[in-house]
Amino acid sequence: MTLKEAIDSGSRIAVAPALQRCRCPLLLEMAAALLRYHAPVHVTETDFNGTPLSWAEHGAEHGWYRASGDYPGTIAALVGAGASRRDRP
Repeated sequence: MTLKEAIDSGSRIAVAPALQRCRCPLLLEMAAALLRYHAPVHVTETDFNGTPLSWAEHGAEHGWYRASGDYPGTIAALVGAGASRRDRP
């Protein structure tokens, strides 16, 4: 299954963990690729009940790559795609 097929199918299992991992070193590139295919930004993953935006914010404060990752860019991309802090659990 391609990324676009996973997103088009509404596969919460495929999309939520991928967006959750937007806190990794390639976070902005990964988020941009997912958002290019209109990945849902309001999805909540089931392990910790987090949204893509809440994970990006968490990573900006607590992540291993907070000094080198483009968290402000990722957060801006997610907000630009419609993510909202109101979505936070």
